[in-house]
Amino acid sequence: MDYGFMIRSILIQLIIFCIIPFTCWLIRERKKCRFFEYIGVYAPKKTTSIRMLTIFAAIYILIYWMVHFTAISKITQPSADTFKGLGLVAVIPAFFVSFIQQAMAEEILFRGFIMKRLVAKAGLLAGNIIQAAIFGSIHVLFSISDRRNLIAYAIIFLSTSAGGWLLGYLSEKLFNGSIIPNILLHGAGNYIMALSVAF
Repeated sequence: MDYGFMIRSILIQLIIFCIIPFTCWLIRERKKCRFFEYIGVYAPKKTTSIRMLTIFAAIYILIYWMVHFTAISKITQPSADTFKGLGLVAVIPAFFVSFIQQAMAEEILFRGFIMKRLVAKAGLLAGNIIQAAIFGSIHVLFSISDRRNLIAYAIIFLSTSAGGWLLGYLSEKLFNGSIIPNILLHGAGNYIMALSVAF
């Protein structure tokens, strides 16, 4: 495992996914709010019951289980194969890839930046659906080189869009716009998947 390449890859993706939000904030919003507030990186305030939170977390985990712990996992998550069969060697690298490269970078761009702008323009229902569709489409786009069939692309689109929608709803409806719970939930799902193929 090339740790230098992995570290560079993690940092490059995080920087790329932060450039657009940061540039927009710098040009339009820097006098109105701080950057972290602009993208939703602040302490969440629980605005719903523990019961509702548990239901949404369970649904998100169920989607992960259905997609990633079945035969579909080979279609949807080739990135987890990076850690296939590595055992304990994968524990720390998989953590950083799952929580920083994937969860943090994606939540900043999709739920922290894109969704917040869409919700401000179109409302929660439309904004969340649009960001979820963009999220799903990007995952399909990045898997095109793997030569999958249309059913595989549909599964990738639907599963990632459903997860993106749930994370968007969780952030905006349950945690007053904070993306921190999203990062933790998204990262945990990815980390479980990576470890499931590592051992």
